Amino acid sequence: MVVLLASAENPSDSVEFARVYGDEKLRELGEEVYAVERLMAKRTRRGRPQFLVRWQGFGPEHDTWEDERNILDDDLVAAYEEESALQRAALKGEIGRAHV
Repeated sequence: MVVLLASAENPSDSVEFARVYGDEKLRELGEEVYAVERLMAKRTRRGRPQFLVRWQGFGPEHDTWEDERNILDDDLVAAYEEESALQRAALKGEIGRAHV
């Protein structure tokens, strides 16, 4: 099981995780908590949303697709969805202006 935690703006060390999720949850997860720099893309596989994860401290060659259910930090998903919506709106505006 892979469990994803935090973004570069939200510290991902064990102290921060314990503060947000509790010491018991940290012990339960053990070594399966990893820091995420950002979510790069989204797709659906077998009916489940997945995100392309850029791992904090690693380059693009280490990006992996991970199920949304494994992402503990809801702010990561919300930030990705907001950024995607803004990009779609900007693209739509540019396309609309090109046809005028």
